[in-house]
Amino acid sequence: MTEIIKVKKGPKREDTAILPFLDFIGRKYIRKQIRFATISEENVKRPDYYVPELKWLIEVKEIHDIESNRQSAQWGKIVNKLKKAINNNPKINKVRGLYLLNTPPIFKSPTESKRFEEAAEDILEAVISGQESISVFSREFEIKKVSNEGGTIVFGSHGPGGSFDAAQTIHENIHEKLRAANIQLSYRPPKKIVKKRILLLVNKYLLLWRIDEVFRALRYAYDELLTYQNIDEIWLQIENKEGKFTHERLLTRQFIEQYNSKKLIDNPTNANLLQKWFSSLGKISDEHKNKLFLALKTFLKTKKPYQVFDDESVRIEMTRLGEWLVEQERFDDAIWLIDKFIDDPDPEDPEKYKGDPKFNYHQEIVDGGDPNIIATVRGHLAWSIQKLAARKNYILKAFEYTKQLLRYKNLYIKLQALIPLVEIASRRKWVEEQNPKTYQEFRTVVFDLLRNYSKYPAIAKWLTHVFYYFKDLDTNEALAVVDNLKDSDESAPLFIYFAIFRKKHYKNPDGTDKKEFKPEPLKRRLEKIITSKRKKYVNLQGSIAWNFWKLLNENPDEFGNLKDWVDLFVRQPYHKRIHGSLFRIVEDQIEKWPDVCIVWFETLLRNVNKETNTKEKARDFWLTTKTGKVLREIAKHKPEKLEILVKKLVRLWKLGSFVGSPKEILETYKVVRDLETKKRIKKQFKLWYGEMKEINQKLEPVSWE
Repeated sequence: MTEIIKVKKGPKREDTAILPFLDFIGRKYIRKQIRFATISEENVKRPDYYVPELKWLIEVKEIHDIESNRQSAQWGKIVNKLKKAINNNPKINKVRGLYLLNTPPIFKSPTESKRFEEAAEDILEAVISGQESISVFSREFEIKKVSNEGGTIVFGSHGPGGSFDAAQTIHENIHEKLRAANIQLSYRPPKKIVKKRILLLVNKYLLLWRIDEVFRALRYAYDELLTYQNIDEIWLQIENKEGKFTHERLLTRQFIEQYNSKKLIDNPTNANLLQKWFSSLGKISDEHKNKLFLALKTFLKTKKPYQVFDDESVRIEMTRLGEWLVEQERFDDAIWLIDKFIDDPDPEDPEKYKGDPKFNYHQEIVDGGDPNIIATVRGHLAWSIQKLAARKNYILKAFEYTKQLLRYKNLYIKLQALIPLVEIASRRKWVEEQNPKTYQEFRTVVFDLLRNYSKYPAIAKWLTHVFYYFKDLDTNEALAVVDNLKDSDESAPLFIYFAIFRKKHYKNPDGTDKKEFKPEPLKRRLEKIITSKRKKYVNLQGSIAWNFWKLLNENPDEFGNLKDWVDLFVRQPYHKRIHGSLFRIVEDQIEKWPDVCIVWFETLLRNVNKETNTKEKARDFWLTTKTGKVLREIAKHKPEKLEILVKKLVRLWKLGSFVGSPKEILETYKVVRDLETKKRIKKQFKLWYGEMKEINQKLEPVSWE
């Protein structure tokens, strides 16, 4: 332990900060004894201390935000209870990314722990479902996703000016202190040698919760820091609740000057500071991105990134430079960077994983989950490779990198490798033009993935996007695709294309197929899915129905090709996930195809009425606001069916279903041309309106004229 001796006696408020700092320095530099002396200011701006053994001048500055500290005492108590309840809730394991909950600076809370547990449940549900805000204890909390890394919820506060920005607030509290310290440290003690001038920032700010916020705060002062020639190093001191101190070197003058002049020297101190500053500097400008890249070239001449920079999150930031380099058309530099990071150990092989189970994305994929998050160094690198794949002259190089990613055992990296693979698939003709042999290898790779990894839902989902671009498959290849991807609801366009449209495409001039293709087995596959009663296919069925609607909405001329398939769907038992799209098809097409669509509407409504025999089930049924449009066409073309169909709709309305506007529905009698039929229907509609009015007095008036 280092003995700290104060040479000049007399109390000084800064002593509480200098003592633990010098103890830390003594242990760092293996000093048995360190003496320090107070420097008297005598109406002249001077630093606080001189350290003879080290020949250091030290100025101590506290970071305060008195108003925030005062408010945060009560705020902290409430937030800590919420944090505890959130972290004890199992749903925290479903959170993907770092989320900031911005709260009002002052708000009240109940005292019962159960209320905090309920609030935590609501917060987690809101975060997981992607909401932008949530009401907690009658106050609105803003939800902001900070990054894709981790699975954490942190709290911040906002005042009348908007969301709380810790870095901006810290900057506002220290920028004058930096300027003043530069003046004070210009002092030269008589007959003393000064080797280093230190600014020690002491945190007294309760809302300083992440060290990177301090680097972001200093980033705002970057230009000023370059001019402060009297500050050789800046350190930060933080005291925890147990009274223990940590010290972090924030900056050296050598580092910032060398970095700014693009002449950063390769040494451990500079490497450590580059790692700390990397993320903040990269957000200033493209000029800084270039300086950071040049710095990486210096440090990684003979080493791999993980040998120099031990922080995976910083290496992730470094890989993102690859995307920027491609955008700047600096392709050789992008390739250099990808080469450096392609064998990064993050993430590790599955059998070596020792971290938090909720971040074991490989295992999540094995268990059938879909880690919808971009994480890990190689996971992010895939997106730089994807950018490269979009450039014709570099698509073959991108394919080589993609194959390297696919060789890793970790399924999460195989999943991320599908990002550039989709890009290559969308431009596969480039590959075929440049190197037919590589193109065959590309096809082999995607079909190997199909056979061996489509059993994992997350991977199957992205494989569907790969095969969206393979329209020229023969019969056996197409069957392999739909059979292996049928558990993914995103395979719907593949089922539709190969069963209905593929036969028209890829013909020789004489009309024969370029590749042998028989649609019959594909049609049987599609029919089997549409008529399946297995719950596992409900989402796929819903997606197929939606795609039918989308196709007809964009190209009504395809009605003839899709009519029999829609008809098959219409005859299936009601399911909300499916029938919504079928009703929309009727609404869109009934004016052009009234005879077919009226039969479909009758059948759909009959199926709905069969399934909604209780109020609970009926409340789950929602028809669109265009019911009136459909009924007007029925009144025009098949008036004899109008009364029975409206009777079914009235029944559903009474049970609590949303069937559209009662006024529009009941006024459709006016469209009936035959006067006797119109009179009879009007009389019945009036009776139903009276019954409905008894249930809801606020019902909109119906015109009976």
